[in-house]
Amino acid sequence: MANTYDLISQRIEAQRQKLIAIDIVAVASSLGLNLKQGSGGHLYWDEHDSFHIYPQTNTFRWWSRSMGTNTIDLVQVIQEELTGKKPSFRETVNFLETGQFESVTVTPVVREPFKHYLAPYEHHNFDLGRQYLKEERGLSDETIDFALASGSMSSATLKKGDYFEPVIIFKSFAEDGRMIGGSLQGIVENKVQHPERGRLKQIMKHSDGLAGFHLDVGTPKRLVFSEAPIDLSLIMIT
Repeated sequence: MANTYDLISQRIEAQRQKLIAIDIVAVASSLGLNLKQGSGGHLYWDEHDSFHIYPQTNTFRWWSRSMGTNTIDLVQVIQEELTGKKPSFRETVNFLETGQFESVTVTPVVREPFKHYLAPYEHHNFDLGRQYLKEERGLSDETIDFALASGSMSSATLKKGDYFEPVIIFKSFAEDGRMIGGSLQGIVENKVQHPERGRLKQIMKHSDGLAGFHLDVGTPKRLVFSEAPIDLSLIMIT
């Protein structure tokens, strides 16, 4: 026969499983998060593009802060972000148990074709980008020249309202050579515009979620994957 401690533990775990099974999209909406449809089936918080919710697994991840798991964690993380005070576990449970969390149906957004909207604003001069990649990220001139020669990397001016900033574009291509996406890396640090990271880090609108920046070195005999384009370039040096 199970002892009292075991019975209590089982009840607590059963309660926990019930709470983390609540629709995480509904919980996020109840907390006031405005969610947008991202590529690959995830949703993201429009105020923090590195904050992703994954409806299929009922989980979330705040990538820039390396945190995020389930609905219980979500309530604590968001409440602390919005109010400056992290709720206790009991307060979190009470919020989840007493709130009216109706299941939210996410209507898939019709996928729009990618358009290289920064093409008219690309630069032939890559001096600023080169300086950033060498001094801040440790890349060599040879690696930078190789990426530029491949056509997979360029620089441009990005406009956001009245703010203009130079960015590096890491391009993604389809097998037929069409550009189908890209990611942007800010060159100049600006903590007012980008309080989280100091520099812009953004996926271009309507990028293909299954494609990414890649470089072929000679006749490849192996594949090397990395989280970000600059990381891949650093691997090439080693």
